[in-house]
Amino acid sequence: MQILDIRHLPGGALLAVGTIDSSDVADCANAADPKNAAEPVDSSGTVAPANAAPGNPSGTKANRKPVRRNFREAERTAVRKLLAEITGDNTLKISYEESGRPLLSDGRQISISHTRGYAAVIISPDKAVGIDIEYQSDRVGRITSKFIRDDEQAADILSQLLLWSAKETVFKLFSSDKLEYFEMKSHPFEAGPKGTIEIENLKRNIVQQVFFESNKDYVLTYAIG
Repeated sequence: MQILDIRHLPGGALLAVGTIDSSDVADCANAADPKNAAEPVDSSGTVAPANAAPGNPSGTKANRKPVRRNFREAERTAVRKLLAEITGDNTLKISYEESGRPLLSDGRQISISHTRGYAAVIISPDKAVGIDIEYQSDRVGRITSKFIRDDEQAADILSQLLLWSAKETVFKLFSSDKLEYFEMKSHPFEAGPKGTIEIENLKRNIVQQVFFESNKDYVLTYAIG
């Protein structure tokens, strides 16, 4: 993988973004071979393959399963590499609470995200964190009714993608609340390469600041509790 960004944040938090590339998929394909057994890596999320499995032009479900499995493992491999880069420790493990919140084996708070071709991680010594990364596309414009409230404004694709991502971040930050999209309300914001969005958790009646940035490849949002 290629490390795209590592940064230090307030309160001792650390954030990293990297690519999920063919070498990660190849590593996982080799690991799947019984001759190359490797220990499992804990993570979450999936990236659907863009193409059918090799030797399967029709893309039948049976033959796609190994490809999907390799992509899932590639995501986990990417997360492990990012963690090792920002902590200097390649023995860290990730487990999960019942709510789905990931836990780091050394007690630090962690949030992770995957999208097509990219992975992102944020950790903090003691504060809850949330992160989300989304590859750039117009797909979000087809589902705006599922996550944008009538009293929210996001007229263009970038604004919609940023809002979707920000709500994903807040959902992770308050994982025990099990928030629905319409239980989060954005305050007016201006989309651009970098900024903040205020998202109101309507269950708690509190406002959370979410940091965002966007480039030609992806949008990234994150928050620290």
